[in-house]
Amino acid sequence: MVLIQVALTTSSIIESQSAVFDIVTRINCAYATLDYQPVVYLHQDITYHQYIALLQIADALVVSSLRDGMNLTSHEFVYLQDKKHAPLILSEFTGSASVFGGAEISVNPWDHSMCAAALLHALTMSEEEKAQRWNKLYKAVTGHTAAHWFSEFLKKLDGAWLEQQRRGSAQIPRLSTKLLAEKYQKSRKRVFFLQYEGTLVSWGGNNTVVTSPQRILDTVNDLLEDPTNVVYVMSSRTPKNLEQIFLRVPYVGLIAEGGCFLRFFGEDEWVRLADDVLPWRDSVRDILAYYTERTPGTWVEERNCSYIWHHEKAEDSLAASRQAGDCCNHVNDSCESFSVHAIPIAGGVLVENKRWNKANACREVIQHTRSRNWYVDFIMVAGNGRDDEEAFEWASKFAKDEGIENVTTVRVGTGPTSANATTTGVAGEFCYPHIYIYIYNICISVVARGQRR
Repeated sequence: MVLIQVALTTSSIIESQSAVFDIVTRINCAYATLDYQPVVYLHQDITYHQYIALLQIADALVVSSLRDGMNLTSHEFVYLQDKKHAPLILSEFTGSASVFGGAEISVNPWDHSMCAAALLHALTMSEEEKAQRWNKLYKAVTGHTAAHWFSEFLKKLDGAWLEQQRRGSAQIPRLSTKLLAEKYQKSRKRVFFLQYEGTLVSWGGNNTVVTSPQRILDTVNDLLEDPTNVVYVMSSRTPKNLEQIFLRVPYVGLIAEGGCFLRFFGEDEWVRLADDVLPWRDSVRDILAYYTERTPGTWVEERNCSYIWHHEKAEDSLAASRQAGDCCNHVNDSCESFSVHAIPIAGGVLVENKRWNKANACREVIQHTRSRNWYVDFIMVAGNGRDDEEAFEWASKFAKDEGIENVTTVRVGTGPTSANATTTGVAGEFCYPHIYIYIYNICISVVARGQRR
């Protein structure tokens, strides 16, 4: 078995040439014989016919790109393997990794042992498995033509334009304290889902424990004095961090790390909603490390179920903002098969699993209340970020499916949203978003408050 490594002169990095030569020499010195050379290193440009010939005779193709586009070499290899059905080992950081649907042998090129195991699997694979994998790969290659990509691009573009027009043209009313209080009084069992950062308090760093202002704690406690109220505070913070903040509000329910952890109302134990095994961790960590090295002043915060790439203290804030956009695209393209997405937040990029979000946590809360024979007829969801939109959409759908009229979703701040009401925030060190004022006004405007805890 011979490993042929093709390194074209146009893509070669001069600084790494000597290191590669040393590795190749060390391997050949250890295992070469008079008539056998284990590694053939072609540091040269090859003709198109030589390139085609190598793809046809290969027993396997290894594409170990650290960052790549579609990588059409893998597509050409599949097309030329109509007889041998040789397997394809493909880096998960290529665009094609999201197209082949697992028919390739996906690897993380940073994990050397994983690459070695994949190569062994490819060379010892049965003919039946080779044929099955190749048929799926060939179907993906022939189906994803230039016409397909063109039509898909136009379809996505049209959909984005229509969605933007729908949200932009729809006039979202400001939240009315009077109407909210009327819904409040008409209902018998109420659940509040309130985002912490940017909604209850001004946005702050996630890596430090910040004591909530007394007025916020008092307002939440006022809501909880009514036994028909249930309050949940949502946050991207860790369970321990969030628990310390609301230590003086014993009954409040908590949703931590964007929906990965849940502490039910009136209980002390945390429930982990997300999977214990996160196969995307290493891949995401490597991508974030790539951008951290290239953006001075940034750092990565690793949590139980998510990562945050902080760039609020970057030396060049403008360059960091551009890198944040590239980072989101890189993670979303490379880790699509893991159901992971990256979204921009204030001063950073949040990377989390799409399956475990605030909407799922809210759904668990409603199921829990029903298990205790509490039938909710009032729901209020308040947030300020893109990660709150899923909770807004869930609440609207839940209201429609269950026929509940007293459902209010509130976006704090400006911008496109699926919430049915909006309010602007108040800037300043000692000022907090208007949602605090609205909730406070509900507490003082409701006359019928006979029952207390």
